[in-house]
Amino acid sequence: MEKLLRMAMDAADQAEVFYREHSSTSLSMRNGSVTELSTSINSGYSLRIIRDGILGTAYTQNLTDRHDLLSNAVASMEGGVEAGYRFPGPHEPVGLDTIHSSIAGLGYSDIVDACRGALDGLSGRVGGQVDSSGGFVKSTTRIINSDSLDVSSSSGGFYVGAQVLFPATETSLGQFRYSLDKCEIAPESLDELVEFYARGLEEVDAPTGRMKVLFHPQA
Repeated sequence: MEKLLRMAMDAADQAEVFYREHSSTSLSMRNGSVTELSTSINSGYSLRIIRDGILGTAYTQNLTDRHDLLSNAVASMEGGVEAGYRFPGPHEPVGLDTIHSSIAGLGYSDIVDACRGALDGLSGRVGGQVDSSGGFVKSTTRIINSDSLDVSSSSGGFYVGAQVLFPATETSLGQFRYSLDKCEIAPESLDELVEFYARGLEEVDAPTGRMKVLFHPQA
């Protein structure tokens, strides 16, 4: 990033390099059996330059060809987009609690534990197909510019969900939990899911016309 920034300053009055990396790991289960595993990592770089008040920008997945990236940013200046601002100088970013240290050590077994916990909490209490899924995500962002700004941040979390399908339909009810650390669906949330499922088993013919509708807070 630093090398790209130095190269950009040979062609511009101001320059900024933005980096973003995002990784996700997920797992799905159906009636207690694992049906899908997935892991993905995405990253990219963005370059913004300002010369004579005109903005140029380009992006790429990697920095294997910095010259090409810079050439694309310079070429985009032909659009004549006026910047009207300067890139910010150095400052201390606000400290936010956006990631837990335990996220770095999580694996598929942690997701399986959370999913099985939800499935065990629903076992024998509902008659429909029970699906469960979970995973964790991690993201890192860094920005440097020609005014000596160099800031970075990380975020991430763990999630788990469970849903029950009504017989012979694709209609379902579910509960979902997201946390900065490994988590499970609370027993009271599973109790509510069981109750709503039981209430929804009876089919009712709704009359035609306007009527009052009650929405659940999570709907």
